[in-house]
Amino acid sequence: MSHHYSGPEWGFPLGDARLDLTDLYAFPKPGDTGKSILVMNVHPSVGENPPGPTITEPFAPMALYELKVDTDGDAVADIAYRVCFSSSFQFTGDDFFADIDVCSIVLEVPNSALGPKPVGLWHRTLVRAEGARGGWVQAERGARPAQLFLALGLSETERAAYLTGEPKDDVRFLAAFAHALEHTGGYAPQEAKRVAGIMLPEILFYDPARAASFPENGRALTDDAVDAFLAILTNGKITGDKVGPHKDLLAEFPYLGPPHGVKR
Repeated sequence: MSHHYSGPEWGFPLGDARLDLTDLYAFPKPGDTGKSILVMNVHPSVGENPPGPTITEPFAPMALYELKVDTDGDAVADIAYRVCFSSSFQFTGDDFFADIDVCSIVLEVPNSALGPKPVGLWHRTLVRAEGARGGWVQAERGARPAQLFLALGLSETERAAYLTGEPKDDVRFLAAFAHALEHTGGYAPQEAKRVAGIMLPEILFYDPARAASFPENGRALTDDAVDAFLAILTNGKITGDKVGPHKDLLAEFPYLGPPHGVKR
């Protein structure tokens, strides 16, 4: 699991850590190939701007947490799973907010609910627009781990457009991503454009009939996605961070390991 800061100047979307998406996972349910596990991770427990622990309330009661599913390959959602929390929501058990914890929403769904073909997944957070009649507006969206680093070369306006945009419109960021790859990995211009085209639209592709393995198919909890991203970012010059995947996982639902002890 990762921390990540997608707001301006390494902050959080709208200044709220609870709206910050960190990781998206999709993998077949162990022991039951007729079901899939979908995991949305949000809310880093420690921030960089400002530095230090974030708010202790796990999810924002004024927000919606949404998982989008494209079933026909057009980068437009056909299914959405939407979760909201009341202001009185409480966790039990150990404190959820250690230095490296995130908050997770875990869904177990029958594969039949996803349709007969491979799907594309992304998640997003939404908040109410200002004004008495304000509707829901997107605060952030994501799918592929660490990909937002390639958006660092965007202007603040372009970056905001990326975070609040839809995958179907991601082609407009192709040139910016390719330019970033030329600088970070030393790619030739045409090769950088080709690789950027693989990374956009930002969607996590998942076939429930196959084992999960990032970046080819979904993402398992033990996939070392950072290593895969670094290899792409640096054009193979760096192939790993020597950290490895988490080992404190459970063999049954919700599969994620227990929270760590609080460190202040």
